[in-house]
Amino acid sequence: MQKTILSLVFPLIIMIGGCVSKPAENVYMNTNEASSKRAESENYLITKSMELDRRDVSFLERGFKALADGNHISAVQFFQRHSRTNNILTADWEAAVAIGYVSMLPGSPFYDMKAVRVSYTQLATWPIDESLVNSQIVLMWDALEAFVSLHRQIRDLQKDNDVLEENLAKRESALRRLRELTLGQQREVAQ
Repeated sequence: MQKTILSLVFPLIIMIGGCVSKPAENVYMNTNEASSKRAESENYLITKSMELDRRDVSFLERGFKALADGNHISAVQFFQRHSRTNNILTADWEAAVAIGYVSMLPGSPFYDMKAVRVSYTQLATWPIDESLVNSQIVLMWDALEAFVSLHRQIRDLQKDNDVLEENLAKRESALRRLRELTLGQQREVAQ
């Protein structure tokens, strides 16, 4: 009886499973379509990068490229040229943010945390519409903002740590005096 039930149930399970699964032909077709789409997108990206190499690249973009290559001095020079050639408030702000960003990089010859804080504080007051600013500059601004915020937190934690160390030293000194008094009284009682 059990064999009969199993012989009936097993084929039903196989048929139901076959109805649920997709045909193998579509899987191969979708893979071919996906690979052709991937090839098209790769060709598009290669073509776009070739066009970028051919066209006149702005000083700001050249500065980004120099910065990515690790050439901080050239990057700052390109950012300064961007400000001079465009001569508008947005370009001045973009150049100042980019130079501030270079100044916060530890590997940069311009590394100066105080200058970054001062620059950030000044730039924060400029009336700039961020929708008109280059997207990479917006990212640099966000990085500067985070850097300054973290630096403030570190400074506050160092102050807290100094206060705690001072309190600990006072408590240790009070405990020593208390021990001396307690031991002195015990010696007097023992004599």
